[in-house]
Amino acid sequence: MLENSIDSNWLLEVPSYKLIYANKVPTERLLGYPLEAFYNDASFWFSLVHAEDRHLATDLNLECLEKGLSEGTYRMLNVKNEPVWIHNRQKLLRDDSGYPIRIIGSSLDVTLTYKMNKELHASHMELSSFFNQSMELLGIAGSDGYFKKVNPAFSKILGYTEQELTSIPFIDLVHPDDKASTLSVYETLKNGNNLLNFENRYLCKNGDYRFLEWRSVATASEGLLYFVASDVTEIKKSLVKLELQKSKLIASAKMSSLGEMAAGVAHEINNPLAILVGSSLVMKSLLKTESIDRSVMEDQIDTINTTIQRIVTIIRGLRTFSRNAENDPRELASVGELMSSTLSFCKEKFKNHSVEIRMDSPRSLFINCRPSQIAQVLLNLLNNSFDAVAKLPQKWVEISCFSGGRLPPDFNHRQWLRDLSGGV
Repeated sequence: MLENSIDSNWLLEVPSYKLIYANKVPTERLLGYPLEAFYNDASFWFSLVHAEDRHLATDLNLECLEKGLSEGTYRMLNVKNEPVWIHNRQKLLRDDSGYPIRIIGSSLDVTLTYKMNKELHASHMELSSFFNQSMELLGIAGSDGYFKKVNPAFSKILGYTEQELTSIPFIDLVHPDDKASTLSVYETLKNGNNLLNFENRYLCKNGDYRFLEWRSVATASEGLLYFVASDVTEIKKSLVKLELQKSKLIASAKMSSLGEMAAGVAHEINNPLAILVGSSLVMKSLLKTESIDRSVMEDQIDTINTTIQRIVTIIRGLRTFSRNAENDPRELASVGELMSSTLSFCKEKFKNHSVEIRMDSPRSLFINCRPSQIAQVLLNLLNNSFDAVAKLPQKWVEISCFSGGRLPPDFNHRQWLRDLSGGV
């Protein structure tokens, strides 16, 4: 039975430590030496103990003699001079008078177990180092709504100790406006689903809130949630700054466009005003005559009405262009009317510089848009076109609008401005 054992089982004489018995196959397999070598030399076993571990072997023997039992592990060198980790258990036997006479024990090769434990320990230390030094917020939460373990990044970012974070339900730290969505995704996680890129706000110890973006893997069988969270507060602030800068740039571009068209608008309004002045003088002269020519008077009134409508169009277009329509709802707008109102700002400038405008924009075409934004884009295109052709011998700008066929419904028309230089 002992010959089939995995352990090397042996019996020593005390105090000589001479081998009395050992099971042959397990003992020879242990270090690769023949069993006779241990029988012939009582010190042979001790001579194979690794030099750095001989004090351990000695301490085990002394402990066995003092306490009657001892157990421990030390290294020995096998027949190939390779280190082997041996785990020993030994018990002291006494005669009827209590005098120690034998030590019975067993030895087992635990090298593989030792190596596995060593690798496991190294992996654990590596994982522990990653966990503790990570700048990301790492941790484990339970299905009971409490953090079970959090890394130091939590304390660094939120200001709480690990004990404080694990002693209260984590929902207590969530911003009131984010609690409903947080509880909703938490229930989804408890059902075993994973979570990607969920964002909420967490209360810091100093009273501030930080934006955290979460990724989590759930193990429903264990009732645990493994998560990593990123502090995206500064990114959110940067995005807000970018949006403000974008708004300022848009406003700056709009003011620049308004400045460029100011002279044109002045001309556009001055001309109709001159017409109004002229018509009023004609009507004043007619009133001084004894007989008023009604047909001439009616013609002047029609001229005044037409001119007033032209000024109204210019003012309406100016109001549309200058307002901030970023938050306006989209509406159906006539392409032809958009073009007419936009051209009212610059038509006089084009005319004074002999730049011909060729336009084909049927009023039956409509687009779903914010009219003021489209007007701003068109005015910029018209100004760019003017600059491109102003010094050419033949100066013209062509504007066309036609159906886009398979384009999405909200973009079913395309506006084209083509100048002679091909630059727009």
